[in-house]
Amino acid sequence: MTFFTAVIKRTHQASRTFLCLGLLTMAIEAQVKGDHLGIIFTKGVPTGLDVEKLQFKRWSYAEHLVAKNTAPILKDGELYWRIYGFDVLETGADGSADPDRRKRTIYHKLENRQSFLSKDAKNWSLLKIKLLNTKPKVINPQSKRIMIIEFTSDAFSGAYDVFDENDDHHHK
Repeated sequence: MTFFTAVIKRTHQASRTFLCLGLLTMAIEAQVKGDHLGIIFTKGVPTGLDVEKLQFKRWSYAEHLVAKNTAPILKDGELYWRIYGFDVLETGADGSADPDRRKRTIYHKLENRQSFLSKDAKNWSLLKIKLLNTKPKVINPQSKRIMIIEFTSDAFSGAYDVFDENDDHHHK
């Protein structure tokens, strides 16, 4: 392969990546006007999550918050969505996972397009959802962040990078 053939091949691969990312960005921005990716909107505001329609079920603690973290352990390092809610797993601040890491469950329910969270599945608190960033971003060749989402509730709060589950979500 000549130098010019290699350059043309690399340019073509890069163009395909940017085209795919551009199409994904347009699709997400177009869907923000209605229910998308399992997020429910009421009058243009995110109010709930439909776990059955949630496309990306593994979330990592938001990278911009990891940078501000001084502890070696992130208590709320990763979320894994299930039908009943989500499991919260402890991770290292560097993205590592200890096999003995602690896990806890936060319960979720959806009523009238509004999400609620609970630590015990008995006492429920309103979940406020904020989309901090809906522009997809290639973190590295194997990892695409779809959005950054923030939760605020009496039962649980945090901001998370949502990664395409078909890609490697570890971005460290």
